[in-house]
Amino acid sequence: MSAEKKGGCKISILKKGLKNKNYKMETIKISIPEGFEIDKMNAKTGEVSFRPIGKKYPKRIFEITNIKDKWELFKCVVATGVIMSDKRRDAVSALCKLVEFRDEYNKIDGFVVDWNNVAQDKYCIKVYYGKIDKQILVNTQSLLYFGSDQTRNIFMQNFEPLMELAKEFL
Repeated sequence: MSAEKKGGCKISILKKGLKNKNYKMETIKISIPEGFEIDKMNAKTGEVSFRPIGKKYPKRIFEITNIKDKWELFKCVVATGVIMSDKRRDAVSALCKLVEFRDEYNKIDGFVVDWNNVAQDKYCIKVYYGKIDKQILVNTQSLLYFGSDQTRNIFMQNFEPLMELAKEFL
């Protein structure tokens, strides 16, 4: 099969000769309907079936369509080797710091979270309608969780700027 412009393709099929019953290769042209691709083809009968083209999610950074300047990719490489925009890099960096501080605050309080224990209240920080909010959860996991409302409130006061930076991940 060789693809042609405008969604067409050429397919070679075996066709039975009328006189000597020998098979010979014959090429036919098929127009592929828009939004479809060839699924299966039977070379003997010439029968072709189509399937809808699925969504194509990017697997490499260069396939992301909203990155306009390739040089921007190289400016934004972080220590992990992940390429991202300056804003996203700052948000990820803030998120990492928040998690480290969360662990330290919980260590100081002696709090160990158990997401399977519905009797244990978790005082969490979430984003609700675009605003950083306080919540008490029991088994819905959250990134920023604490053993008491006092600790959570102190954390919120101390790290409000970092939480604003990392808001898209909270």
